[in-house]
Amino acid sequence: MKYCVGLKTGVALLLAAQLFIMPAAGIQAAAAPSDLGGHWANATITAWLERGLVSGDPDGRFRPDDKITRAELVKLVNRAFGYTQTREIHFTDAVSGQWYYPELQIAGAAGYIQGYADGSFGPNRPVSRQELAVMLGKLLKVETKDYIAEFSDTVSSPAWSKPSIAMATVNGLMGGYPDGTFKPAESLTRAEAVVILDRTLSGISGGTGTSAASAESDRSTFTYANGLRMGNGRLAIFQQGVDHPSSATVPVENGEFTVPALTDGTYRVEFFVGDVSKVNQLLNYTFTMKDGVPAGGLLHVVAPPKYAGSFHFSDGAAANGMLSLTNLPGDYHKVYSVPVVAGRFAVYLPDGEYLAYSLLGADGKTTSVANNFVVAGGQVTSGTLEMKQALGLTGKVVKADGTPVAKGSLEIRSSVKSSEIHVAEVKDGRFTIPLPDGSYNVTYYISPENEYYPMNLHFEVKDGVSWGFTELHLPAEPKKN
Repeated sequence: MKYCVGLKTGVALLLAAQLFIMPAAGIQAAAAPSDLGGHWANATITAWLERGLVSGDPDGRFRPDDKITRAELVKLVNRAFGYTQTREIHFTDAVSGQWYYPELQIAGAAGYIQGYADGSFGPNRPVSRQELAVMLGKLLKVETKDYIAEFSDTVSSPAWSKPSIAMATVNGLMGGYPDGTFKPAESLTRAEAVVILDRTLSGISGGTGTSAASAESDRSTFTYANGLRMGNGRLAIFQQGVDHPSSATVPVENGEFTVPALTDGTYRVEFFVGDVSKVNQLLNYTFTMKDGVPAGGLLHVVAPPKYAGSFHFSDGAAANGMLSLTNLPGDYHKVYSVPVVAGRFAVYLPDGEYLAYSLLGADGKTTSVANNFVVAGGQVTSGTLEMKQALGLTGKVVKADGTPVAKGSLEIRSSVKSSEIHVAEVKDGRFTIPLPDGSYNVTYYISPENEYYPMNLHFEVKDGVSWGFTELHLPAEPKKN
């Protein structure tokens, strides 16, 4: 998305507001605006022009990259959503007789606007991205308090905007940038306003208004539980019950995708990865292919419940990086990761038992996590998602003759769940590994030459301590193949 020069004030601003949004009855067929050719939002703006929801300038331009003011946005929302009822407003800078005054009265009755702390509305001020996110939450009547913003530049955003930013991006209404930022204070353009509102209308299930895009689709869909369309990303599909499964990575565009011509058989939609947020969603959706098409017709995949969590290091510092999880019992198709920003993260999981096993920090360092939890019906029924780094257990590895090993690794398994495996790197004979409370076995020392030395040492961890020994002695010979 591009951000360009803003609208001029005074008479030009009034003219822009009158021309940007016109009632459908007042629109006659006209040539397409001259400045939309090749523009990224051309298709959506053109659809809205054809429906009479917006209009271009008398000089034949639409000015898609100009900033949109708060008053202009309100007028656009009122027309797009079909709001007409009014109520009294009491903003200090809203004067009866101004073109936008009745629009603010309509917006006030609809309940989607709010003013500033000084009592003003700022009708001629540009709209920021975070202000629009808050407005979207009010338009959709979505409870935003449980949403967690996952962008590097929203940590210091005002408390009133963080949950709304997360809601808007998680539900595919707004997007972030490839560098992991959201740019909450950036001004919104006219093109962006139309496209985002079009997505919002498209995602409403039984809501007010009609999207410029068709409500019907000849493609399969992927939505959230509330009916909102998913944003852009990729779905991973795997075939079940065969030794060499067919698989496919399918692009998702605004919540729609096309199932490729796979061979006949049963398939599972395993996970979804968002293009911008990089948030992974573990899925559990099966379907059957017959004669090159889905046997039951178009697929309608619904995202699993969202769970919020946190991760902090042993010193209390909030983590930043990528948290890796897997389902239990382990299945390499279901190993995935989610971003952790300022200690907070969100995961979308179907019912089941899971293991968070490592954190790749923003500094490139890997931290062992090993946090087990169970989710069912939108609730964490066992364990916790409020994760903390366990204390580091330290030790020394020596050869049979008592000299330290140069390097290698230790394989440590849970005594309770054999699928829970931890690996401690050994360097200059020493190692450190954080482990949660539990019962463990050191099963092998693995040399740089990939030789396995059986250890079979049992130990317990309680409150991050109780290692029981500080020096591990290797057998004289490695395990024979």
